[in-house]
Amino acid sequence: MFRVLRPNGIALLMTPVIEGWSQTYENPNITSTTDRLLHFGQEDHVRYFGSDIRDRITAAGFELETFVAIEPDVARYGLGRGAKVFIAQRPINEG
Repeated sequence: MFRVLRPNGIALLMTPVIEGWSQTYENPNITSTTDRLLHFGQEDHVRYFGSDIRDRITAAGFELETFVAIEPDVARYGLGRGAKVFIAQRPINEG
């Protein structure tokens, strides 16, 4: 995403995050749809992000803000209460 986003461009990122986990859970050996459903909660997912998601986003070069949905934004934007939207912006001048 960083490569294709123009400088100063913004990516809005939403993904399941388990804040109680310090590290993301990934296992490339889990490939069947049944096992992915069991391990990742959805057949087309390949990981559950932990609280290290922020480090992963900034390590890719993005500046990061987090938006947490509270009322009245929950109803206005159709978000779940407490849902997080990670706002990743590619800096104008990297490096």
